[in-house]
Amino acid sequence: MSLRLEHVTKLAHSKEGLRAAYAAGVDHQQNGWLRYPPCKWDHPAILAFDESGTCVGGINWGEDHDDRTLTITFAWGSPTAPAAFAAVLSRFRKTHLNGWFTEIHFTISTHNEAMQKAVKVLGLVPRAFTFEMPVKAMARS
Repeated sequence: MSLRLEHVTKLAHSKEGLRAAYAAGVDHQQNGWLRYPPCKWDHPAILAFDESGTCVGGINWGEDHDDRTLTITFAWGSPTAPAAFAAVLSRFRKTHLNGWFTEIHFTISTHNEAMQKAVKVLGLVPRAFTFEMPVKAMARS
């Protein structure tokens, strides 16, 4: 399956990306993890689309340069496209090579195998309703 990646300055600029992010966020709501969709429509996103134009994964984030915190507001990947999240994460890492941040907060949908694997690979550490990601996980190997 080939994927097309798209970087948008606001998640709201992609109707299909916004729909997919909110749909993935329902997992958290149904499981009582959050009371609201975790994605932020006015934050940047990198999205993965399959051949039919369906959004099958993405990362939506915010940056707080004062506190040197990179907040991955929400990350998701469709179980029908397990490579989507890996592709999105690779592009995300490329856009953040300068490493200005000292902390990374990460909200991730872990309700399928591909996303559970991402938690292990990235070494994400649970913190309240989110995860903390080691800064070294942004290094490209």
